[in-house]
Amino acid sequence: AAYVASGMADAGFGVEAAARRFGLDFIPMAREHYCLLCREDSLELPAMAALLRVLQNPEFQARIGQLPGYALSRPGEVLPLTQALEQWGRESLL
Repeated sequence: AAYVASGMADAGFGVEAAARRFGLDFIPMAREHYCLLCREDSLELPAMAALLRVLQNPEFQARIGQLPGYALSRPGEVLPLTQALEQWGRESLL
């Protein structure tokens, strides 16, 4: 986005939030889903508990929801991998 905004490039791939920050047009080309994978035993670690608290915090979720191009889907929810993949498969059909 910075290269396009400065005139060093005519177009580029990037995220909507960066394009909006520089006052650029944005054309969505793809949709990506992200998840955090961990070993089940790491769920008991204090650091993982702290991360889950942040992800589940309504204030954090509201701030992410204000970013153009980002949408949260069940942040901080803990699922077995097979169940998460099944849900993603159904969502990709929508």
